[in-house]
Amino acid sequence: MSSDTVVTNLLDTLIERLQGSETLEVEVKLAQSGIPKSLWETVSAFANTNGGWILLGVKELNSRLEVEGLSKASKMLDDFYNTLRSSQKISYPICNAQDARIETVDGKEILVIRVPEAPRQQRPIYINGNPYTGTYVRRHTGDHHCTKPEVDRMMREASDVGADSAILPGFNLDDTDRDALARYRRLDQTLHPGEPRNTYDDLRFMTAIGGYARDRGTGKEGLTVAGLLLLGTDQAIREWRSRHIIDYRMILTEDDPDKRWDDRVPWEGNLFGLLKISIFV
Repeated sequence: MSSDTVVTNLLDTLIERLQGSETLEVEVKLAQSGIPKSLWETVSAFANTNGGWILLGVKELNSRLEVEGLSKASKMLDDFYNTLRSSQKISYPICNAQDARIETVDGKEILVIRVPEAPRQQRPIYINGNPYTGTYVRRHTGDHHCTKPEVDRMMREASDVGADSAILPGFNLDDTDRDALARYRRLDQTLHPGEPRNTYDDLRFMTAIGGYARDRGTGKEGLTVAGLLLLGTDQAIREWRSRHIIDYRMILTEDDPDKRWDDRVPWEGNLFGLLKISIFV
């Protein structure tokens, strides 16, 4: 077995150990001249998506990872945490004291950084003081700059009360598709047989899953946006939003960035009805 193969196996073992039960994406950067500027774009992208691992001192060559090592790994670790605490560089210090450390692979030091997924209330995680120029997400194993509408959506969703929890006055249980609700309850009972909500009546069940709510302060009550979108009748949905359409796209793999989808279904009904005709239900 060649030395290159041994190093590759050691690196693979390290990545498997780092991930454990997680399936987080891994990004490698050579970083021979210190912390690369692109690191912070990747931190933002991972935080705003599903989280991930960054390995500094590693390069990718012909789809293989090779360890180059870092000559000043300890200084780079200090630089990373010092910059992380600067609000001028990043909007929120998403990594804690245990998320970055030095690892040794085949006698060479590399810097390992775990970037956790940011909670909805902290998004967007952006860099260089401007959310509209410094917010990134991960797509097709790369960092992609967010558009203004995407940033605005993150800001709206950062509210303690999500948009889907908003109460729709005048919309009640009569505006749900009762057949869809019955099928949803059967599916929920199959997936969660021990849940107390299986014995509730429909109104209490919808309240338990967040599909119906009452504001104790104002007395306002009704279906929530989530409840209407999930199980509402076609008529009720159109009354709430006249131009309602769901664009369902099936993507079997992200390996081909030029392939937009494998199948596409435009749908004008509730979400559970779409699931009925898709591969999920």
